[in-house]
This record gives sequence, structure tokens and C-alpha cells, in this order.
Amino acid sequence: KRLVARLDRVFHDELLRQGKGAAMRDDMVLLGIDDSSLGNFGASEEEIQSDPILKMMSARFPWDRRVWAAAIDRLAEAGARGVVIDLILDAPSDPEADKALASAIRRHQDKVILPASISPTAQSGGEVFALLEPYDPFLGEDYDTMVGFANFQVDPIDGVVREARYQTTLGRENGQDLQGEEVLKSLAAQIIEMLGGDVPEGDRILRFAHSGRRGGTEVYAPISLAEIFMNHTWERNFGGGSFFRDKVVMIGPVAPRFQDIHATPV
Repeated sequence: KRLVARLDRVFHDELLRQGKGAAMRDDMVLLGIDDSSLGNFGASEEEIQSDPILKMMSARFPWDRRVWAAAIDRLAEAGARGVVIDLILDAPSDPEADKALASAIRRHQDKVILPASISPTAQSGGEVFALLEPYDPFLGEDYDTMVGFANFQVDPIDGVVREARYQTTLGRENGQDLQGEEVLKSLAAQIIEMLGGDVPEGDRILRFAHSGRRGGTEVYAPISLAEIFMNHTWERNFGGGSFFRDKVVMIGPVAPRFQDIHATPV
């Protein structure tokens, strides 16, 4: 039975690879926290010392949260449709840095999306899944910051990501559907709604944007996050910000040290 299931997956994956794949979108941008952003990102020492954000980025990761506040402001003011900070910011840090980030989120409340995580917690009755949300000040006074869970559905047979769950409840994650329970949206669902689409129900097989055997890292190649903070690359590569107009920009880890990599059919 398990062998048949594996063969079925191999056949499905080959069909997916041979097909055209999903259409690439030109309104999605990935700003990567890459090795360049974490190291020598091409700015002169004089530029780093004269710019407080570059100076913070030259320190060891995780950076001061004023970096994320500055990124939100810069991208939102450039006309970005949405800004996704793909990091679980669930704990307090430096109070002034947290205050700056909370203020930036409030200023651009209709554009910022933060991730949460559905994570196992140990309780007396055994392991229970709970929602790990962003630090309270980032959720806003009325808890109206857009938040979506960032978990992937990994195939239990071979560990490959083929499906997405766009909506769920904690009851479902814990093996029981409870009446009237709050429906949780995924990070992808929040982005779909931001782009004016309808959020799928249930688990859906993913259609990947690819060409032949190229995967997501080539199709949606990350742009180094540091480039939006250096004046010469901001002007030369992004037209002073016009490149980001009407786009959804995701900021997330792509450097190998983060090990945020999942196998997919392509």
C-alpha cells in the first residue's frame, strides 16, 4: 500500500514537472535576508557609519527591529501594495525598537502582514497545537494587524511539500472540529485576499511556477534586502522605489544558515 502511494506521488510529480506550471506573477517580490545582507553588503564603511539602519544591519543577526520598521516605511511609501515580514516576532526585544516597529505597522496597517505559527505545546494531556502569534504590541490596539499562519503541509510519506492549507482551526489541527471556532487564515490566504483573490477552502494541491526543472529560487529569485537601504542601489536598481509600486513584497530568510528550505516536486 505504501509502495503504491509512493509510485502515485512519483507519477504526479513527473506530470507537474513536465507541465507549464503556474504563471509567474510580476506583482510579487522576494527581498531576501541573504548572505550579502548578513555580511559585506557592498556599502562603504563611511556609508555604514553614517546610516543608522545600515549600521544596525552590520551587527549580528537578529537585527534591531528598527530595520523592519524602516523597511516597511520605505516600501509602503514607495507604493508597495503589501509588505510581508516573514519572521515570527513573538517575543519582546529592545523596547524602543519594538515601539518603532509597532508604530510602522500602525502607520501602514492596511499593507503589513505578519506570520504566526501553529506549533505543538506540551500540556498535561499530551502534545497540543496552539497558535504562536506576533508580540502583542504588533497586533494593534484592536488586534487588526493582518496575521497568517506560515506552516507548510509536508507529505508524511516522503516529506515533500505538495499541498497548502489556506484556512484551518485549532480544533482541526488537534484532530477535532469544534462548533463556532475561529477560522485561521494562512499567510498565503492573507496575500491572496490582498491581491483581490478568493481564498481556497480545504487542502489544495499546489501548482508551482517553474520552467522545466527550475524551482522557486530561480523563478522568484530573491533580491538582497540590503539593496533597498543603500542610496545607489535604491536609485539604480529600483528607480527610487518605483519598482515596488503595486507589488506585494515579502521579506524573509534565504541564506543557507537559516535552513528554511523544503523539498517540492519541482
